[in-house]
Amino acid sequence: MNTKDEECLIAIMKSADITEGLSTAQILAKTIDFPDVCEGCSSGSHIIAAGNLLVDKGIISKELAKGGYRWHLVEQ
Repeated sequence: MNTKDEECLIAIMKSADITEGLSTAQILAKTIDFPDVCEGCSSGSHIIAAGNLLVDKGIISKELAKGGYRWHLVEQ
């Protein structure tokens, strides 16, 4: 079971045509496009917390990059 913040992050990651991943700031900027799912993602700390849970579940991966984390969907 995914939390609302996790669902938000998954929706954003699936909607973007990304090969280099998305930064936490880029994800946060896209939350406005998903008002029904992303009502709780109001800060970078929400994104990071949800992202870490999804990393633990093997759904996404993260890497430390210039300016913070970059998040990637795991190929399934």
